[in-house]
Amino acid sequence: QPMNPAKRNRIQALIQVLADWFSAGLAWFLYFTFRKLYLELQVFGHPVELDYNNRFFYGLLLVPLFWLMLYQTTGTYQDVYRKSRLGILGNTVLVCLLGCIVLFFAVSLDDIISSYRYYYISFTALFFLHTGITAIQRMVIASRNASAIQKEKIVFPTLLLGSGPKAEEIREKIMGQRIRSGNRFVGFVPISQTETAPTIQTLPNLGRLEDLARIIRDTGVEEVIVAPEKAEHVQ
Repeated sequence: QPMNPAKRNRIQALIQVLADWFSAGLAWFLYFTFRKLYLELQVFGHPVELDYNNRFFYGLLLVPLFWLMLYQTTGTYQDVYRKSRLGILGNTVLVCLLGCIVLFFAVSLDDIISSYRYYYISFTALFFLHTGITAIQRMVIASRNASAIQKEKIVFPTLLLGSGPKAEEIREKIMGQRIRSGNRFVGFVPISQTETAPTIQTLPNLGRLEDLARIIRDTGVEEVIVAPEKAEHVQ
């Protein structure tokens, strides 16, 4: 029995939230350590005790929450299965750049510095640590999801709206793709009703166009592909 699509999407979004939370915490730990061991050495001219103080632990609590709220606001956890790896990578870099600018101004501008070079190095370290760790885990998760779709372990119930040669052509093209899209056709709904009931081989006719909302609800369809013939139109 396939998992309910809504539940499956919630579980995958939760996995991504946990991975992002861990990544943000790890990046903060490394950034804090880098500032103590390298940047403060440059400022004071002598090694500084590596003290994970209250500021570190407050950051460990609040910084990941900041990132999760930013990701949620920018739509990271919506349609998690339908995003390309290139799209995920591009979005990660842009959102992390924005977040790092905000975070840098919030936590680093009151640091004691010897020159503005300190700020440049500090921001660069924050950006590359956070973005690198986040991008790596997201690419791993996205690749795992893509592999599951290719192996048809993850499928998206799909309804074909149309019943003529165009609909058959679109269906065959999708099913014949070398890189699977994950669509699994559950049936079709004719756009127009004729005297002879339209059919598509191997797919059941699920009903009439006016019952479309009920059909989608009852079958758990996630995608509807519209394939009208030139002569067809919705009454």
